[in-house]
Amino acid sequence: MAPKEKLEASGYCFYASGIIEQLSDMPYDEMIASDVVWVGTPKDVIERIEAVRDLCAGLTEVAITVNPGGVEIWKTIKT
Repeated sequence: MAPKEKLEASGYCFYASGIIEQLSDMPYDEMIASDVVWVGTPKDVIERIEAVRDLCAGLTEVAITVNPGGVEIWKTIKT
């Protein structure tokens, strides 16, 4: 990972915050309960995206890794 100062200067404050590193210690059920991971039908996920968009003025992008089930994890990450 790039140095924190370089990430922040480039507008990648999220990655410099340490949140990603904390997620590896969070149990899956807690991720769902805390709204870190969205699980459900495409309609369910669309509703979550719309709710976040409505709460976050100026939001310009959302990054999502989708696993429809039964797909090898490397293929999911690649898409």
